[in-house]
Amino acid sequence: MMPLNPNRLRRIRSFLNQHNKISLLMAVLGMLLSSWMGCVHAAPTTDGVSAQSDRRFDRSHYLIPGFSNHLIDIDILVYHDLLSARRAAKRHDTLRLRIALADANGHLLQMATPPTLAGLRDRIVSVAEEIQAQSPAFNARTWIGLIASIQHLSIPKADRSAREQLLQTAHLGQEHAKKGHWRQASSQIAQLTAEIEITAHVFPTADLRQHVRTAIEAASHGTPLWKDAARAVDAAINDTQWLIRPNGQNMIRAYDSAVAAYAEWPQAWDSRKSLRQAAWYLQRTNDMHKLGSEFEKAAVSNLNLPTIAHLQHVLALDIHHSRDKMSHPAPRLPG
Repeated sequence: MMPLNPNRLRRIRSFLNQHNKISLLMAVLGMLLSSWMGCVHAAPTTDGVSAQSDRRFDRSHYLIPGFSNHLIDIDILVYHDLLSARRAAKRHDTLRLRIALADANGHLLQMATPPTLAGLRDRIVSVAEEIQAQSPAFNARTWIGLIASIQHLSIPKADRSAREQLLQTAHLGQEHAKKGHWRQASSQIAQLTAEIEITAHVFPTADLRQHVRTAIEAASHGTPLWKDAARAVDAAINDTQWLIRPNGQNMIRAYDSAVAAYAEWPQAWDSRKSLRQAAWYLQRTNDMHKLGSEFEKAAVSNLNLPTIAHLQHVLALDIHHSRDKMSHPAPRLPG
């Protein structure tokens, strides 16, 4: 089992403490059948959204600070859920298998919609429904709620660019809606949705979700289809192998250091130390040497918070682009 960084372990424990385990277990047991069927027969819209977001990734896009860190934490939780599911499948323990798969599926859903973004997403949906209805009377309340939700996002005041980008989009959509220009307002809401999607889909999880759904379907029978469930769980674990490979662990440690540098600001000495630590790990990771040099340069230059945020963002995107290759390395050619 992969050892966890103490700071990351503290964050994960804090995350788990927010969700009472007893109530989670009762919810799983009480809604077991509907949960299985809902997950198995769900339309593949979420994966489609993920794929669309993946195509829009680039290094200039601004990732909302802190959420990428949340997603790596969730990825690790999913990995440990899957290990629990594999142990349960080997022991033919139906209840533990179903609970472990429910946990994995629940964490994957949280990866698609981080809790911090859930309220904002609800506001976006309300405004989108109003635009779709093309109501003749402008409803200021829904737009005010949307803008207030953006203003209350937990982004450090010193790092305004992410919030300003979201607010600018929302205000422009509001102005179009006031004038009854529904198509232009809809375009701004679509752009706002894309911002949230890209932040929420740091990693391509379509294959992983499909494997978890297949395992859930196999486990949902009166007597689970043990071989099918075990095969699907193993396939899902293979999709998370980047977490336990040396390059993957170096990238996670580098990312932890980048997050620490962000959190330690404005204590410049501490931030520089964390950036140098991130650079050390990246320079020992395949295909990350150049980015490691960028971290090293930042540590000795005129450092500021936007620079740290940008480096953290670039590292998150590089992890996004590298994880599948690390989980499924190309086979060696004979000879």
